[in-house]
Amino acid sequence: MTLPSKITAGDTLSFTEIVPDYNPEDGWALSYALVNSVVQIVISSTDNGDSSHLIEESASTTSTWLSGFFRWQSYVTKGAARHTVARGEIEIRPDFAAESDGVDGRGTWQTILDNLEAAYKKLTTTSATVVSVTYGERSTSYRSSDDLIAAISHARAQVKRERQEIALEEGSALGNRLIFRF
Repeated sequence: MTLPSKITAGDTLSFTEIVPDYNPEDGWALSYALVNSVVQIVISSTDNGDSSHLIEESASTTSTWLSGFFRWQSYVTKGAARHTVARGEIEIRPDFAAESDGVDGRGTWQTILDNLEAAYKKLTTTSATVVSVTYGERSTSYRSSDDLIAAISHARAQVKRERQEIALEEGSALGNRLIFRF
């Protein structure tokens, strides 16, 4: 197994990984480095005793992790030698139980869609000729309702995709219909 694509801060992280040619019995140690624009998280493995590396972080450790999207890189080390094994992306989701001030539970695209729809309303109901929409650290200006409508349409499709991914993770029905003809 490798690092999962999504985890929740405050949950225990535990899995084993076999890295051919880099066995822990031979002195190789596997580590993961997770980075985003704000923070770096390093996870180290231990020898699981069966030619696999045990990667384990306690719930109390992961509860301190910031939520968001991270790029990760796994690598093995032995003395001065170091080799990159794999790369990927992971989403660290917030622990709702630890959020006393509340959490914006909207997905990224739902937030973008809400901002676009508010900008459309402002552009079409006021004397504004330009509206700016901010998502995260990015901002885009729109001068026409046609451009905003196109952006809203795209965002709606992405919201649908986000909701389908969540439904799949939760084992819910997707709401898609399959029609067969005989």
